[in-house]
Amino acid sequence: MPFQTFTIIRFCGIAGILGALIMGTGDLLYHHIPGSKLSLAERMSSLPQARLVSAGALGLVGCWLYVLGAIHLYYAFLPVGSEIALTIAITFAR
Repeated sequence: MPFQTFTIIRFCGIAGILGALIMGTGDLLYHHIPGSKLSLAERMSSLPQARLVSAGALGLVGCWLYVLGAIHLYYAFLPVGSEIALTIAITFAR
């Protein structure tokens, strides 16, 4: 049974939101140490390896979900014109 267009749009919208949240969580795992005045290199060198691997894995999963959100934008801008909608979706996916 094929998916309907609205189901695909909803799925891509939810995937884009989840991707943004997951990427934000991964970035916070890399960079956030409360109250730290150290430089970025000093902060990252003091992080445990498991935290760095987790941050990298979350970033990878999040970026693929975030790209799926571009399909949601394509359908959102489709009434303006297919060329403009495709340009916006590709720009967002990059």
